[in-house]
Amino acid sequence: MALRGAAIFALVSSLAVAVGCSLALPGELDRVECRSEGVIGPPVCDPGQVCLDRVCTDCSTSERCGNGLDDDCNGTPDDGCGDAGSGDWGESCAEDAGCSPGFLCVDSHCTRTCCRSEDCGPGWACSSGGLCEDGAKLNRSLGLLRAGELCASSGDCRSGVCESGRCIDTCCAHSDCGGGLTCAINPSGNICRPGTGLTYGSTCSDNDQCAANLCRNVSTGVKLCSSPCCSSYDCGSFNVAGLRVEMACGYPSGVGAACVAGSFGTGAVGTACKGDGDCRSGICGADGACSDACCSDADCPAAGYRCRADDMGRGFCVR
Repeated sequence: MALRGAAIFALVSSLAVAVGCSLALPGELDRVECRSEGVIGPPVCDPGQVCLDRVCTDCSTSERCGNGLDDDCNGTPDDGCGDAGSGDWGESCAEDAGCSPGFLCVDSHCTRTCCRSEDCGPGWACSSGGLCEDGAKLNRSLGLLRAGELCASSGDCRSGVCESGRCIDTCCAHSDCGGGLTCAINPSGNICRPGTGLTYGSTCSDNDQCAANLCRNVSTGVKLCSSPCCSSYDCGSFNVAGLRVEMACGYPSGVGAACVAGSFGTGAVGTACKGDGDCRSGICGADGACSDACCSDADCPAAGYRCRADDMGRGFCVR
């Protein structure tokens, strides 16, 4: 599918959470596999291992060029891969190849995908469109405090946003937020917000009951709390009244990625498909191959695929 860099949406204000109580639906989530170390969030594999194709794997003796990962665990992703570009934060570019490994060329400047502002370089912050932006372009003064930490002004925060005495920021998962904040699904981009609520898979009747701010129909008469996601493999499945309900990562409204119920196939990113039902994500691209929602290149393990935003700012795996 043909996708290009999107306009960046402004960070939205946090929302209040109404805490309710409900019975968690009996069910079991499928295993959530690893994400790339150093790309988004803290490392998830043991020392001497790297996250490749969502599995913790022993370090290789050589690089797997083009995936933006440190396959040989020497501290430099894609080193020795030949004609890689050298464009760093904000430097001019004509295409991705003109930027350093792991960077994208968006609006003629090198940048990277992000979940939180700490994923970006000095002076840059994560926009709600999932791309690092120059703080000056966002009209923000950037500090050092993480999401959830107490702040006196927006300039104290790494994101450049302080609301109600706490730093807030964009997020892809609850682990991106601290200080009692949760990652709330929002049409303008998922954000850390104050409050608590019901966990993923709990029965609900209203968005405000859920920690992730989204209560979705999964079958007739049954609603479950959703969760933010970076891939359909983050979502798993549930047993609802004896019926297995498959979940995949999608965009139910706007650019906030969330787990949604549907009828899905088994095809991974890059697998040939004839229709959406052939793919684990429920997304068969115009090129006849399965795609998926994504937050970074690490969520697109198939060779030659990268995570790019469409015109609305929604991330998809494309080649």
